[in-house]
Amino acid sequence: MTLDAQLKKKRLSKLDPQAHIGYLVGYNSTNIYRIWIPYKGIIISTRDIIFNKKTFFNGKRMDILKDLHAELDTLIKKI
Repeated sequence: MTLDAQLKKKRLSKLDPQAHIGYLVGYNSTNIYRIWIPYKGIIISTRDIIFNKKTFFNGKRMDILKDLHAELDTLIKKI
């Protein structure tokens, strides 16, 4: 057992939010989507996503954090 585990450090970090705001850029398969995450500058392949069909990328990276907070607030209210 590591020292951090013995001292129970970071034991609740697995409950931290892990959502990202990304944009659909293509498909790898019928149920695997390619998502571009602008603030990280990467494209990931995933199948567990939630689409917001009303929002489109406007080319400005400044609005991404504001969009992330708005989406998270909306998801939290649904729960």
